[in-house]
Amino acid sequence: MTLLLAAATGGAAQTSLDECLRAGFARNTGYRQNRLETENMRASLAASRLAMLPTVSASFDNDFYWHRFPPFTKTPSVGISGKVVLFKGLTIHNEIAAAKIECKLAPVYLEGKRQDLASSIIEAYIQILLDKEALTLATSNCETSLLERDKTRQLTSGGAQPASALAQMEAQLAGDRASVTEAVCRVKTDILSLLQLLDLPYDSSFDILPLDEDLENPPAPLSREVMERAVLSNPKTVYAEGMVKSGKATLKAAKGALSPEIFISGAYGATLGKGHHRDVSYLSIGIALPILTSGETYSGIRGARLSLKAAELEAYTTERKVEAELERLSLEAENSYSKLLSCRTNVASLARLLEINRAKYEKGACSILDYTVAKNNLVKAETGLLEAKWQYIFQKKLLDLYLDGKMTEYEDTDK
Repeated sequence: MTLLLAAATGGAAQTSLDECLRAGFARNTGYRQNRLETENMRASLAASRLAMLPTVSASFDNDFYWHRFPPFTKTPSVGISGKVVLFKGLTIHNEIAAAKIECKLAPVYLEGKRQDLASSIIEAYIQILLDKEALTLATSNCETSLLERDKTRQLTSGGAQPASALAQMEAQLAGDRASVTEAVCRVKTDILSLLQLLDLPYDSSFDILPLDEDLENPPAPLSREVMERAVLSNPKTVYAEGMVKSGKATLKAAKGALSPEIFISGAYGATLGKGHHRDVSYLSIGIALPILTSGETYSGIRGARLSLKAAELEAYTTERKVEAELERLSLEAENSYSKLLSCRTNVASLARLLEINRAKYEKGACSILDYTVAKNNLVKAETGLLEAKWQYIFQKKLLDLYLDGKMTEYEDTDK
């Protein structure tokens, strides 16, 4: 985190992936808004609990009367009253139960948002590493083309190659220089994307550390048991299932509005008119039966029932989505690793072919077209190797994140 902030203010230190994750959870505006949403869940629980407290109110009246004899009198009065609801179809209790469930789900909700933000940060981080290696490859090819251009100039002046060979090599060099420029622009854009995720201003001196990943051993296959456990423990699945429980409690609370209400009420008042001071007080236990209720009550029940069905469907959909994502990541990791191995073999064979064509070209036994085609094929294969390598690393990182990547350890403690 310190290194990252130093980089944001113009420092030259390299930033690790862990530091980027910590900075993202501390600074990302979207995630900070998600954290405020969890505070609203806690506030809702407090409000539901306060509904169980007695209601107390005070009043002051000043009544005016007009009579013939005397023509005018006024009678001020003061009073205080209170009411305690003992039973209302367990409406308040179910509202509290729903609020408790949502409050318990607040950390789970945040964990899901951390997982989403972490995925975006990892993707942006790896994209920088990919394009930095692509820039290194483009720079190396450009330097090789420069040496080959100079070599071709000598061969052309010596008559070993035609003049068109030099023109072809000049065009190859210009294309390689354009590739370098394009790669530089991509790296700058990638850095900007990552810094925007971290809510930091763009800094051209910002740099990141490389990732040390195992590329020699194939990924372990994902068993059905591990996948099911990962799906059920995923924060998005847990949150969706919890919202179903909250929806059931909310429906019970809505139905409670049709139940009788048992309450205790009391009041104390005093009339302060001249010559007729009078105290009034009472305490009563009552029951209210909802004989004819407004359509709002039934609409509330219907809305709660529909919300519950929507929550159940969302829970099922979320579980299927998480399972499908795990299956996709596992399969793509295996495919990327297989592609990585095949690309390695392809690059090695094309590199040998290029050396053969280079030797022929320098002896005049090979045309410039055959040589540049062999070189461009190698460049294309090396680019494919880089993409396969970083695609495999990215899929593996996301798979680890879904399986056991709890993001709580990166949570900012200075809230």
